[in-house]
Amino acid sequence: MRRSKVFAILPAYNAAKTLKGVLDSLPKGVFHSIIVSDDHSVDDTWVQAAKLRNITRIQTPKNLGYGGNVKYCLSAALARGADVVVEIHPDGEYE
Repeated sequence: MRRSKVFAILPAYNAAKTLKGVLDSLPKGVFHSIIVSDDHSVDDTWVQAAKLRNITRIQTPKNLGYGGNVKYCLSAALARGADVVVEIHPDGEYE
């Protein structure tokens, strides 16, 4: 039986200071792929995400707001073959 492809999506906006810590806290070996979607942050979230390994970094075409960014990165995960998608807040607000 095939193992489900579990993706983590992180809809990011101004998460430059917290992104790495949140990613470091994720359990290893659980996610087939991790997608960080920057919603045209005004800080350096895009730059900080580029420094991280083992993630897919995407950017919305314009600032879509929280809901739009969730839809954008969910669509990206599904297009890449995700069976299960887990949304994680890159600002560390929720555990």
